[in-house]
Amino acid sequence: MDWFSLMDPIAWMHPIVLQAPTPEVKVSPDVELLKSQLEFLKADHARLAADFVERMKQLTAQSESVGKDVETYLNRMSSLTALATALATGFIVFFGWQTGKEVKASVKSIVDRQLAQAVADTVDREIQMVRRSIVREQIIDKTPVDYFLQDGVEPSEEIRLLRTRGFNSPRFCKSLAELRRDTGDLVVVDFEHWKPDGQARLVEMADKEDQAKAAIDELLRILPPNVILLVYVNGFIKCLNDFPKSRVVMSNSEVTLIGNLVDAAYVSKNRN
Repeated sequence: MDWFSLMDPIAWMHPIVLQAPTPEVKVSPDVELLKSQLEFLKADHARLAADFVERMKQLTAQSESVGKDVETYLNRMSSLTALATALATGFIVFFGWQTGKEVKASVKSIVDRQLAQAVADTVDREIQMVRRSIVREQIIDKTPVDYFLQDGVEPSEEIRLLRTRGFNSPRFCKSLAELRRDTGDLVVVDFEHWKPDGQARLVEMADKEDQAKAAIDELLRILPPNVILLVYVNGFIKCLNDFPKSRVVMSNSEVTLIGNLVDAAYVSKNRN
């Protein structure tokens, strides 16, 4: 026998506790309200879930229908595109074959017209150049030229160059009395070969300025105002720059003499 258990008051009370009746539990009204709300939410959630599933089924069906419609539309457009391409190709081939010769003929006609126009323009330019050349040579041929070398001997080289250039029979003059007094004449004044004292050339003389000025003054006095003097001298004579450029033109070589004579002929022609 366990004497120690008889002496423990807890052991004596345990049977009594286990055999005590269960007290009645009273439910609060708030708890009942919460339970009813929870049941309502569960029912509403179930309804919403069912609606969602049904809506998804409808959307899936509509999507499949739209996909079929789009596929049908694309198939029709592909067929129409192929048909249009075939028709266009046939049109091009047919009418291209029909009009090929006409196109070639049209292109050839255009090229021929352009070529003819280009040739005509070129020929016209050449004709105009020839006409201007003829007019220029006629002016040179018809312009009278006196070659003046006072008290001198005819310089064969300069006279030959004038004739070669086309001036018609330039006259050699060795005195003022031999010069023509006609309007529009050109007078070459040869200071290059002039020897005022019969020995030294003008450019070598100490008083060349005075000699040259006196000679030009006299020529301008006795000749008509439209006569142009072309002074030929290979050297510097300052006083010659004091005369009007429209009346006195300097030439320091055979080349510039010929060129200035041609220009003077044009000027003289326009003046008269």
